[in-house]
Amino acid sequence: MKIVRYKSCHSRNIYILVKMYLFFVSECEKRKVYEDIVRLCEDIEIGIVVVDTATLPERFRLNKARCFTYALTMYLEKYKKITKFGPNIQVSLIIDNQNIARKGTHTLQEYLNIELYVKNVYDDEFKVSYRDSKCDNLIQFADYIANSALRALYHNEEAIRNIEILRPILVENNYLSFEFPVTK
Repeated sequence: MKIVRYKSCHSRNIYILVKMYLFFVSECEKRKVYEDIVRLCEDIEIGIVVVDTATLPERFRLNKARCFTYALTMYLEKYKKITKFGPNIQVSLIIDNQNIARKGTHTLQEYLNIELYVKNVYDDEFKVSYRDSKCDNLIQFADYIANSALRALYHNEEAIRNIEILRPILVENNYLSFEFPVTK
């Protein structure tokens, strides 16, 4: 694994091309990539959201798409207030295909534009695209970070060290958390 190219566009869209291999990668092997990301990529913020599914209301546990959409909406509302890029950031989301809501009446893009754009939380409309994680390096990289974050929560020492390496580029230098609503 190594960073093969980094490019930052004027619109603050960030592209990181990471050469990934589909086999298991240890936390020790990830460390060099994480160090390179922090050292080479000035225009990057990584948001890590942890949802404890054991504490979710049943309504969210039974509908993963609803849970994902709610968590993403809450994250984006909070992110606008805390991002180092300022309040006028334009957001383009690249989502793993596995997170597509198949039974929803509205697409995620429509929902976010109704909830966040129409309510004046964001100034620009959201653009959402879906990619296959097997073919998209950025989604694979996000999976690697999520895996490290999960391992760190379970007290894996190497993963904890890796999250510490990433801390300077984490949103608010930490994991983000928020409460799910209590439902009947």
